[in-house]
Amino acid sequence: MTDLAIPEGPEGLSADWLAAALGEAVASVEVTRIGQEEGFTGGGLYRLVMPGRSLVAKVSPTDPDMRARFAIANAREVTFYTDWSEGLPVPVAHYGDFDAASGASVLLLDDLGDARSVPFVEGLWPRDVASVVAAFAKVHAAWWNAPALETLSGAAILDEFTMSGPWPDYVASVAKLLPDVVIPPEFIALGDYAAEHSAEILQHMKEQGPLTVLHRDPQLDNILFAEDGAALLIDWQVFGKGRGTWDLAYFLISSVPSVRRRKHERTWVEAYHTALTEQGVTGYSLEDCWRDYLRSVLAKLFLTVVVTVELDNSTPHKRAYRRADLARLMAFIKDHQLTPAIWDFSHD
Repeated sequence: MTDLAIPEGPEGLSADWLAAALGEAVASVEVTRIGQEEGFTGGGLYRLVMPGRSLVAKVSPTDPDMRARFAIANAREVTFYTDWSEGLPVPVAHYGDFDAASGASVLLLDDLGDARSVPFVEGLWPRDVASVVAAFAKVHAAWWNAPALETLSGAAILDEFTMSGPWPDYVASVAKLLPDVVIPPEFIALGDYAAEHSAEILQHMKEQGPLTVLHRDPQLDNILFAEDGAALLIDWQVFGKGRGTWDLAYFLISSVPSVRRRKHERTWVEAYHTALTEQGVTGYSLEDCWRDYLRSVLAKLFLTVVVTVELDNSTPHKRAYRRADLARLMAFIKDHQLTPAIWDFSHD
């Protein structure tokens, strides 16, 4: 944390403030809001056009209650960009700060306005999926079993969001939001077990075995594509540690239409594993990788339940998002005939 005040909205992103943050002269700045709906952690994005360059500012929510609720997550993202992001497929950060007392935070990042995005509901085609899988492998291999991981949270995400709290209201929430959708019994069985045992499952997946840095929310809204097709991972508010397949499964379940996932799924998992080994990871077999991939269904189940019950999904855009997300998750569970037995760790 620095002595420079943290802007609580666009009015604070003045030329004088930017000059102090960047350590260079800033003659003028034009501030424009990017998007209208706030993301999962409630912040705002602003494009800052200055003479000769532009950046993107990410600031914490203006509402004090929302700012306090997501203070840990937004502070975590600042920490990621300042301490963990070098050399990874992410935007370059030019400044970051947070205030633990107020929950306020700010980041100044490269403007990736020319990068391509893909709507979540549309989903990715195979070529782009391969780029994302390669990006995951680069992040995960870089921090595989690194001693620095001791300082990161794994299962501690339960301190911020729990599944046991919202799960009893999940089916009713879906019925209200998407009245034509019927939740199948195998989904309910997984949810019942996960709600009761999520602490034990997360402890195993996030604190034991081969661990690495995770994004933990790598769906399409948090991925951009450079001109050369390379994937860039953005929005690191919930980054932490765990088994790398947590990111892989979360992404393939949520961001790839089921018909495409079914056709290429094993190829993508194998490509991820191959990329890890080519970047120096040892002692992790393809069989282990596939098993962890299936177990990581909890990644999508966990957050799907939380955001469906606890966030406002009333706009047409968000209802369409929830519909596509749920359909893809139900298909994954059905395709692999998943039962709570997938989380039997007794033979590991």
